[in-house]
Amino acid sequence: MRTKFILGALLAIAIGAAPAAAQQSIGPDAIIIPSGPTIDKTAANVAGGCIALTGSWPKQTIIGAAGVDARVTTSEAIADSDRCKLVTFSNAGAVAATIAQAGSGGNFNSTWVARLLNLGVGSVTLTPATSTINGASTLVLTTGQGADIYSDGTNYLAQVGKGSGGSGTVTSVATGACLTGGTITTTGTIAGINAVDPRTTTSEAVANSDQCKLVSFNNASAVAATIAQAGAGGNFAAGWRASLLNLGAGTVTLTPATSTINGSATLAIATAKGCDIYSDGSNYFAQCGSSTGAGAGTVTSVACGSGLTCSPSPIVGSGTVSAQTTVPFLEQHTASASATLDFTTGITGACHEYELDVDGLVPASNNVNLLLTFQTGGSTWQASAYSWGQNNTLHTAGPVAAGNGSASASFIQIFPGSSNSASNSTNLRLRLFNALNGSLYKGVSGDDVSFFNGGAAYQGNFSGTWQGTTVLTGLRLAFSSGNIASGVGTLICIVQ
Repeated sequence: MRTKFILGALLAIAIGAAPAAAQQSIGPDAIIIPSGPTIDKTAANVAGGCIALTGSWPKQTIIGAAGVDARVTTSEAIADSDRCKLVTFSNAGAVAATIAQAGSGGNFNSTWVARLLNLGVGSVTLTPATSTINGASTLVLTTGQGADIYSDGTNYLAQVGKGSGGSGTVTSVATGACLTGGTITTTGTIAGINAVDPRTTTSEAVANSDQCKLVSFNNASAVAATIAQAGAGGNFAAGWRASLLNLGAGTVTLTPATSTINGSATLAIATAKGCDIYSDGSNYFAQCGSSTGAGAGTVTSVACGSGLTCSPSPIVGSGTVSAQTTVPFLEQHTASASATLDFTTGITGACHEYELDVDGLVPASNNVNLLLTFQTGGSTWQASAYSWGQNNTLHTAGPVAAGNGSASASFIQIFPGSSNSASNSTNLRLRLFNALNGSLYKGVSGDDVSFFNGGAAYQGNFSGTWQGTTVLTGLRLAFSSGNIASGVGTLICIVQ
């Protein structure tokens, strides 16, 4: 816009001052200015700012005065001829750049302007002679940072852009509120203040030195706590803060001198309640957490769930709660000429899964099958929708027996043909899945070491399902005929 304005002005002067016969045509790259006594044709009077005249009278061209002046050393001087140019600096080290006094010898006058850009790793420090720059003696440009430098004929002004950062040397790091470790001038560690100031009497004063500390109160009676006026004598100034915690049975009442706290004259802190106290230099503000309640209550009974033991159980007066260090047995039953071995009290919501361990199970009759069924609703033993499979290996001859049941079987078979010969028994470990899941079928899997009728020892594995989604309430072991002469079964909780 500026160039167009000057062009228009020059054309108007030229055409208006010359007779019609003397006017000439204007080409695309030149201005033809006719001679005449009223026209000052010197470059100094026509050019200015960031434009210049080229060529010779009477055919001259107005052009923009621009360009790039690339600097690569660590010591550079800005020249008056850098007017309107981009001066770049590119060096891995720090660059010391100088510029003469603004207006000195007619140079760097009030129309002088240039752009500086730091392309190097080291910072560029521009230092004017005598003049100031933005009121200071120097201007520092970090890596990637640029600045437009203007002269007002006396001093320099800089419009500085944002750089990409750079390297430098930290000479001093001080610490403020809630920090310790400063001032660091070489090496050191800055840490937060995490001290505790315990108070145990019924009359306490919060001190200015408690800033950033946890002040605890612990007394069986009520505690009267005071705090000086916010900002008094330069203490408890704006930004001061501390945490207060009541560990005692009595209520703590905090009363500021003159100042208010949350707009009130006092703040009550109940048992086990904590508050963060802040000063704005005139008054206090408190941000308080929840407490255990306004007073004490009475616990009448404590029961223990999965993974814990109570002594006594439940605890109704005094007792001990301990983490279980042994396998959590849910129920254990011993068979003695029993028709079945039932487990109907241990399947509850406290366990993720269940394990049934059976030791020394002996049938009253020889060559009978060991069967498993499920109970639902606390009384109904399911007699359909089972399926099962098993594999057995004779210890002296390898795999010899396998079996399976259809999807409509009335039981899950664990082992076929159990022996009741002297010293023979059936022993197994069974895992129960989805017992309390109301949307999935139930499943079992396990392994056994048993004696087949005739006294041969077998190792087997088995699995089975009940294709029902009703929550289980019990397990039953029974032989296909006759009673269970002896044996022990233990239901174990598997905690997730």
